[in-house]
Amino acid sequence: MILLVVILAISVIYVNTNYLFSPIFFPKGNIAQYDYSFTSFKKPVLIEAVKWDIDGNQKVIHYVTDEQEVKSLLMEFDKANKLEGYSNEKYLSEAPFPERGAEYNMNFKQVERWEGDIAQGRILINFTFFENNNVFDISGSYFYELTESFKGDILNVLSKTER
Repeated sequence: MILLVVILAISVIYVNTNYLFSPIFFPKGNIAQYDYSFTSFKKPVLIEAVKWDIDGNQKVIHYVTDEQEVKSLLMEFDKANKLEGYSNEKYLSEAPFPERGAEYNMNFKQVERWEGDIAQGRILINFTFFENNNVFDISGSYFYELTESFKGDILNVLSKTER
């Protein structure tokens, strides 16, 4: 019995040390639609956010490396409401060009190595949104509600990492 408890404790410590999620607390919403398990989120996982100004020029690259902030934003992504019957045309028409503001490309990335100050690794989840719109998209095909709270949390985290 004691051996079983020791093995269980070591397993829990190993999972918590090496993975962002455990099998028990793995998200069951939008993230579950991907062919991922808790082992897909091997640490380190970060957010790479690329901000494009309204002229289409890359303005800033942010890296969010704080594990709790990354996990929190992943959980908000996981809970976002999917917009059924929504199209790319509707997405772009609701945010006309000059009013849409900056575009953000959000990459949740499993880091394999750093080359200088650029994180190299596998992109686990990617989505895009415009600063003045309340929708985010995945590959221009899937659209989700971007609540003011989620957008505020993203912009708040990014403001801490602006280069």
